[in-house]
Amino acid sequence: RLHWNPHAWRALLTFGKWIFVSTALGFLASQGDRLILGRCLSIADLGVYNIAFFLAQAIVSALTTVSMTTLFPLYSRLAEDDPDAYETRVWKFRLVFMAVAFPILAVLIVFGDLAIQVLYDERWQAAGWMLQVLSVGAVAAILNLTLSSLLLAVGDSFRFMLFQLWRSVCLVGAMTVGGVYFGAKGLIVGVAVAPWLAHPFLVGCVRRYRVWTPFMDLAALAATAALVGMGFLVKPPVVELATTCFDWLKATILCLVQTG
Repeated sequence: RLHWNPHAWRALLTFGKWIFVSTALGFLASQGDRLILGRCLSIADLGVYNIAFFLAQAIVSALTTVSMTTLFPLYSRLAEDDPDAYETRVWKFRLVFMAVAFPILAVLIVFGDLAIQVLYDERWQAAGWMLQVLSVGAVAAILNLTLSSLLLAVGDSFRFMLFQLWRSVCLVGAMTVGGVYFGAKGLIVGVAVAPWLAHPFLVGCVRRYRVWTPFMDLAALAATAALVGMGFLVKPPVVELATTCFDWLKATILCLVQTG
């Protein structure tokens, strides 16, 4: 019969009120970079940044949709039906997500500038290094995505809200520091650094549920650092040497053809 259920009302109120706050903070954390850069960059530079941002965030956006429609329900069901195997199953799900996302982001970290050269004309070439930098931040965003879903799955909307708040603080703080000391480039690097700064706080939130897999996160950090070295330190001189050799070979062939 129709009646009032105070237990259900308290559960909905406790969970839902933090979801409302989390939604607002999540919007700031995900869109705050455009709000800040819109005041600091020209329209042309902001357009270049948007190209790099959407290419770097494409895989993150796709996996976010999959997470909310698939991963979150799976985590919730596992938490209720099989708590003893929760940590093992969560590790496997996170591994699948990283196996899908990391190879794509690895290519963008190392060869993002070359991808922009192929896809766009000279007006948009500045998006190349931005794509490489933002892809570094996208790796941390995937790690955070697979962990933050756990908080909602176990009904801890309060800590999820705190994480969204910390994400916003990290974004604004990293962009502010980067902009003050390094100008426009520092602002964009701050966007990439923010997810990595937010990750330890998220780990602190989920450790109480014994589902954190440090090996995966540390491996992702080490692999990303190695890719950054390849993309920004090793690859440029190698590409320059290869280009020089190619130009020399082409000139030699033309000389032989003309003399022959």
